[in-house]
Amino acid sequence: MSDGPVNVADLDWTEHSLEAGDYVALPPGEDSAHDIEAGEDGLRLLMSGTMEEPDITVYPDREMVGLYAGAAPGGDSDARSLSTYLDLHAELDYWED
Repeated sequence: MSDGPVNVADLDWTEHSLEAGDYVALPPGEDSAHDIEAGEDGLRLLMSGTMEEPDITVYPDREMVGLYAGAAPGGDSDARSLSTYLDLHAELDYWED
């Protein structure tokens, strides 16, 4: 973990202080949006996830989405057919007029 304090902020930006040995479970979905801020001494952490593709990540505080296909985030980037970040409100009509 870290020799100093680490903060995890939830979707409401309520900070929760963590210490070495603590763990956080973040289920899938926007309701578990989070931000991790390391202390002055840095941070060492172990993360795990399903890493299934296709995958969509939503960043509500930045109003953007990440889209991945072919390989999940953290997977083989050379196998990805799509890996991009877009404005959350980006939209086009499917059919041209």
